[in-house]
Amino acid sequence: GVVAFEGAGQLGKDVLVSRIRETQAMLNAGAVFGVNLFVPSGFYTDPSSWTEPQAAAVEVARERYEGYLSELSGEAAGTAAPSLSREEHQAVFSGQVDALLETGVKLVSFHFGWPD
Repeated sequence: GVVAFEGAGQLGKDVLVSRIRETQAMLNAGAVFGVNLFVPSGFYTDPSSWTEPQAAAVEVARERYEGYLSELSGEAAGTAAPSLSREEHQAVFSGQVDALLETGVKLVSFHFGWPD
């Protein structure tokens, strides 16, 4: 079988609720689908905790994808997206959990670790 998943990424609560409601409207009554959440834990939220190899890997990835991001976003190359603090990541995550509870999503997966 197949189970569909909505990737929540860094979507805010209201956007995620809207996407979940749209998905629910397309499915048969009682159909289950999941939502994947990025857990705000681990090295990715705090560059000051990165080891030299981690920082180098992030820089290589940034350089590799900078042109693609520029093309997709319409922004000049080298224009970095604003970086969120760990607290801001946590606030987004908390809003997403609220969205799941509000909409009755029954299946959730986590990326970047387990929630605290």
